[in-house]
Amino acid sequence: MFPTVASSFDHIFASHEIGLRKPEQRAFAHVAQALGVPADSIMFFDDSFENVEGARKAGLQAVHVRTPQDVANELQRIG
Repeated sequence: MFPTVASSFDHIFASHEIGLRKPEQRAFAHVAQALGVPADSIMFFDDSFENVEGARKAGLQAVHVRTPQDVANELQRIG
């Protein structure tokens, strides 16, 4: 639906393809395993607080996004 945006990513994990959904911790664990990286090395952004909490419980770094500035602020914070 958004080919320009999608082409910016190396991987896209769609729930209907992996059979898991946010905020289930198993969904986040699947992504980390598929990428071959520790969960705590993943930065997750979402506008749903429930999904952010699920990501945090799974060990990811997670940011609740309410405005585009939230993303910019966090990216600046982590350098």
